Amino acid sequence: MNQVLEELLEGQKNILDRVDTTQIKPLIRNHLKEKGIEQPFDLAIINDQNQMIPIGAIQNTERMATGIQAKLFPSDLLGKENAILIHFPNKRLFILQQIWLPVLSSMLFIGIVIFCFIYAIKVIIKQKNLSEIKNDFINNMTHEFKTPIATVSLAVEALQDPELVNQDTFRNRYIGIIKDENKRLGTQVEKVLQAATLEKKDFKLNMEWLNLHDILESAKAHVLLQVENKGGQIDLETRFSDPNLEADAFHLAHILNNLLDNAIKYCSATPLIKLKAWDENGFIFISVTDNGIGMSKEAVRKIFDKFYRVPTGNVHDVKGFGLGLAYVKTMLEAHQGEIQVNSEPGKGSTFTIKLPKKQ
Repeated sequence: MNQVLEELLEGQKNILDRVDTTQIKPLIRNHLKEKGIEQPFDLAIINDQNQMIPIGAIQNTERMATGIQAKLFPSDLLGKENAILIHFPNKRLFILQQIWLPVLSSMLFIGIVIFCFIYAIKVIIKQKNLSEIKNDFINNMTHEFKTPIATVSLAVEALQDPELVNQDTFRNRYIGIIKDENKRLGTQVEKVLQAATLEKKDFKLNMEWLNLHDILESAKAHVLLQVENKGGQIDLETRFSDPNLEADAFHLAHILNNLLDNAIKYCSATPLIKLKAWDENGFIFISVTDNGIGMSKEAVRKIFDKFYRVPTGNVHDVKGFGLGLAYVKTMLEAHQGEIQVNSEPGKGSTFTIKLPKKQ
């Protein structure tokens, strides 16, 4: 009974008489240290009048209300409850210090997963596009070879006809057909070999000094018959202070032939082609302008990709493998040159190449 009475009387004492304020903060600090928490904290006591009594210096009195509160003497039977209040000023920083490494690791892992996913999708799409391009190339190549082979076969059968053997006019006609189709087959084989050359990049340039007048006249003659057969016209305009250029004659001729062939192939009306050449500041410029179907900006961005052909509806409306401009760009770069394209749908195209006179 005496013990109970003493406890009741103890609860009526002033809180500062019951708590050693010099010892309570070190005790709490040691206890927190045992739990692995070594952070500065503010401490206060809430008395039975609900007044806050700071213990030691407090950084921010207003924020003390957001601290952690606990009963100081939970076994008191009488009197108002006293409480102890603890506040960690650097609580957020402490929490961030504890979780930043796991959070960063998680974010890095998620980033890697997202990157791998996007990369995988891009690879799948690229492989799908390559597969479609490959199939289109094979189908088109089959078509390109099938036509001359069939023509040669028919011409040979005609020559085997005993009634035509002694007729020089018909014999010469069919021999001419076989010769033309054989040349056409050779051209197609050459284009396939160009594809292999572009893939392996094993070509070697045979540099020599060339007279551009001869090269340009030869390029014009190469397509003149095709242009005239379509009722068209090709004009050559040159303006040189010095027409000599150091380049590979074989590849330079093929560059011009490819550009002129495209000017004819992608012309839906009577072809009108302008071939211009001039020199300026140590460079040679050659432009090919046509009145063809033109190209969209998207097509212009892709025309130098291997196997790409400007859409024209039917796959076989325009002959070829989509290798010509890829070959042109590769060979120009090998000559330290470049090519630019200006084109609009329905307004034709202009291809301008730039080459240094001396390599």
